[in-house]
Amino acid sequence: MWDRNRGLGRLSKRRRLTPPGAEGTIPVVVPRFWEVYMRSTAFVLSLLCFAGFAVAEEKVFQGYITDDMCAKEHMMEGMNDKECADECVKMGAAYALFVPDDGKMYLADDPKKLEPHAGENVVVTGTVSADGKSIQVTSIKKVETSR
Repeated sequence: MWDRNRGLGRLSKRRRLTPPGAEGTIPVVVPRFWEVYMRSTAFVLSLLCFAGFAVAEEKVFQGYITDDMCAKEHMMEGMNDKECADECVKMGAAYALFVPDDGKMYLADDPKKLEPHAGENVVVTGTVSADGKSIQVTSIKKVETSR
């Protein structure tokens, strides 16, 4: 029979599984079930805490609504910005927000929100996706500025 607590005392957090007569060998120390459970729980809780800090925050973007095919310069002759964006969307493009300050174009999570504002200068409030290519739009307001 093995002496499970040899040399560790009564309040040991681990139990030693060393067979009698094997004094010169390295003992095998096995954690108790509750110790493994508590360490696992602490690890999972710490991951959840750090995941809470990774939540994206809402940002405000000022730019204009266009399509992702033309982006900043519309290519169709004889059309204004709204007409060109609408025609490009009919041909398969998607409505997008172009922000001239950083030169980036963002797709919307719901393109229907951008459709009424095609060709307009707007201020969009929303959350950028993890890949940085799209925005979950919270609000859109028209702004009277020239580009």
